[in-house]
Amino acid sequence: MTRALFAVDDDGNYTSFAVFGHADDGAVKGTDLFCAWISSAVYLTVNTVSDVFGCRDNLEFSAKDGNFLFRLRRGCPQEAYRLLQGLSMHMRSIQKQYPDKLQVRSIKTSTISEVRKHA
Repeated sequence: MTRALFAVDDDGNYTSFAVFGHADDGAVKGTDLFCAWISSAVYLTVNTVSDVFGCRDNLEFSAKDGNFLFRLRRGCPQEAYRLLQGLSMHMRSIQKQYPDKLQVRSIKTSTISEVRKHA
């Protein structure tokens, strides 16, 4: 199962997320379309925040073995935080269609260590 965890700060801003796991443990790595679908949404979000909104210096992102960790620091336009909220909404709509493949949660915190701990 793929899991997505979003951090929301006290002001309601989506500040970070982690996506990890594999939707189908029986699929050959690199051939699972569901995981490609999720990865595409993550990369679209990260690239938009980084390059379109110009926040390259105000974010942390790592991608390793299909696991993603993203943190948006202060100093970006409000649209960047709202885009993370949009990703969360997108993931939740996918979860409704495929509850056996994706679990999405949100926690109230802005620290990446808390995201890692709850992941």
